[in-house]
Amino acid sequence: MVFKEEQYLRKIWLLPLFLVLSLLFGIIQLLRTLFGDAGLQDSIALTLLMAVMGLVLWLLLTMKLEIRMDDWGLSFKSPPFVNSWKKYSWENIQHIEPVSTRATWRTGGIGIRYSLSGEWRYIFSVRHAIRVHLKKGSFVLSTQKPEELMAAWENWKLVK
Repeated sequence: MVFKEEQYLRKIWLLPLFLVLSLLFGIIQLLRTLFGDAGLQDSIALTLLMAVMGLVLWLLLTMKLEIRMDDWGLSFKSPPFVNSWKKYSWENIQHIEPVSTRATWRTGGIGIRYSLSGEWRYIFSVRHAIRVHLKKGSFVLSTQKPEELMAAWENWKLVK
């Protein structure tokens, strides 16, 4: 049994809000430039702000989390920051448990986070996640298919 899942950060509610803010700042910059109210410094500052907002928008549109479970083990990557597959063999994985991400804001929000307890969290969905316990440490991956993922884990747990 092979489990595959892709989650995109662009499917969250934050993207429409960010697009509206970007549009508002763009309109403000255009109006200030057209009517001559803005000086050179204001135009440069607004241009830099728009460039930063464009970069953040690009990140929101391109960030994703890919998870794969197969006969070798568990692998995941999260481009554009984690471009190569992080691979954990079944021998290295001790346990996988479902966890709730309802307290997302208490744990640092959506995205890639490093917690104070020394655990990496890859949260792209605000409903379900799994905690992968390794021989040394643990990490959290969000999932939109918790039942399928846990069924795949139970299957591989029996095989290993």
